[in-house]
Amino acid sequence: METRQLLPKHAIIGLLIILSLSSVSLFLIAHEQMLLAFIMFYAAISFTYLIFRYSFAIINYPTHHFQQSKKGRLPSVSIVIPVYNEEKKLLEQCIKSMCEASYPDKEVIFIDDGSSDKEVLRTLERMQVKYRYRAFQLLKNVGKRKAMAFGFRKANGEILIAGDSDTVIPSGRSIRRLVEPFKNRKVGSVSGCVMVKNVKDTLMTRIQDARYWLAFFVEKSSQNPYDSVTCASGPFSAYRREYIMEFLDEWEHQVFLGQECTYGDDRGLTTFMLKQGYDVKFARDAFAYTNVPATLGKLVKQQTRWKKSFIRENYYLMGFIKNRNPFMVAEFVLFWTVFLAGFVAKLITFIFLLTGRIEFFNLMVMVVFVALLHYIYVFLRSPGLRGYYGIMYGILNEFLISWLIFPAFFGLRDTKWGTR
Repeated sequence: METRQLLPKHAIIGLLIILSLSSVSLFLIAHEQMLLAFIMFYAAISFTYLIFRYSFAIINYPTHHFQQSKKGRLPSVSIVIPVYNEEKKLLEQCIKSMCEASYPDKEVIFIDDGSSDKEVLRTLERMQVKYRYRAFQLLKNVGKRKAMAFGFRKANGEILIAGDSDTVIPSGRSIRRLVEPFKNRKVGSVSGCVMVKNVKDTLMTRIQDARYWLAFFVEKSSQNPYDSVTCASGPFSAYRREYIMEFLDEWEHQVFLGQECTYGDDRGLTTFMLKQGYDVKFARDAFAYTNVPATLGKLVKQQTRWKKSFIRENYYLMGFIKNRNPFMVAEFVLFWTVFLAGFVAKLITFIFLLTGRIEFFNLMVMVVFVALLHYIYVFLRSPGLRGYYGIMYGILNEFLISWLIFPAFFGLRDTKWGTR
């Protein structure tokens, strides 16, 4: 008689991780001297990690401008944009932006991924009267990953630029900056610098603007000097066509935990590039603008999906990271040490709050301060109100968004997009 496993293997692992973190937290609470030692360790490793990242982010500035100063032929490009039930206004803005961007040898391709909203196809057909681009309609919705693969195969450019259907770029300069790092044959992919387009819509979009600023101007900038950006962002990124064709079929039909992968297409492509031994760079001046979730509910769904791809790609990364730059290995180890220690620190803090142990209030303040250090930098470095919104995002991250890693872990087999 066939037996059925009550819980999938990854769910059992998730439960063991939660139990382990909880057990460590309770053990430390019961042993005050070890608790003090842990808090000091958490603070020290957090500062070390931040110093590591910010040092490389600072190094990146002169390195970046030196690279951009090199002269040479600009490669041909194909901009590939899948569309699924996009709002008419946003799609029109995207078409106008991509087609009007001046670049010597450029083609633009839109793929209607079986949209149920017929206005998408009508908009693509109507805008072709004024703008020059190629448009394809898939008979059924196959998902963003397969639609992108379809567009990549139709493209003729040496460099494939991936974008979202609500992405806009300010000018052809963004394309030039995005492709310039490809002058180095070792470069397989380049991430653009994505900022928030609908920043003024709601409080949620304002605090995400601060988060995007930090993610690109610090986090991606810090990975650029050692050629190992871990995610070429979906709204605006570029890939060398010659290299991407080496693994396009494998990426398109990638399977994880017995399910065909749908979410995390950008991070998946980046991981394949890194695994093949190619460099992944960040073009700090290749600006693009995209819409972000305007409500907390939509933000939670998006972040849960992103964390699922984060878990999956870090799992794959462990298999070959030893072959990458030693600085990438150091960052990987530091990040996961801080990440896991941070959850123990937060669990201890919550237990103190629940049990009313106010004598350790100063330790709780220290834990929160260390957790917010990353976002305090936005307050100090970026002018205007963005710094205040950065602090707000940091608080939201500590008390909600960071905890989404657990439902994401248990939902790894759920391939639904969530926000489409």
